[in-house]
Amino acid sequence: MVPSFYEESSLQTETTWGTYRFGINKLPTTLHLHCSTGEFRSGIIRLDSSSPLPTESRIASFQPFLGNGIIRLGRRLHFTALSRDEKHPTHLDGRHPFTELLIRHKHFNLHHLGLRIILSELRAHFWILRARQAVKKALRSCLPCKLAHNPAGQELEAPLSADRVQRSTLFSGT
Repeated sequence: MVPSFYEESSLQTETTWGTYRFGINKLPTTLHLHCSTGEFRSGIIRLDSSSPLPTESRIASFQPFLGNGIIRLGRRLHFTALSRDEKHPTHLDGRHPFTELLIRHKHFNLHHLGLRIILSELRAHFWILRARQAVKKALRSCLPCKLAHNPAGQELEAPLSADRVQRSTLFSGT
């Protein structure tokens, strides 16, 4: 049976807060509801009221702004022909369970490719804090990858018989 987060139509996770089920088509509208915990929630409130973020905030250095209730990065790419998601990616916390599901989903859709390819695909639309560590954690928990990259077991050899370890002259047994 394939876990539900591998299905094309939805992502699902169980956490201590409950079970979340996200439709991939509704991804942008659910991000601010479920990933805006802790520091991001206070960041959304400050950005919504046009207040500056504190300098010790982990997201203040990225020049964030609020777009449709979602924290996005303010970059220098305003006048490029890129899409809105590529110019201003969504900001996500790498420790959130939803981000882990997003990484696993992308990993599965890319047929279990490696760290660098998954990072580049995710960074086209999302900016994940501590993304490399989050992707490594998700790859370590992927069972098909573990089985594919696991070294073959070494067979233990039986001990040599007594007649094979005794001293003798060359070609005495032939």
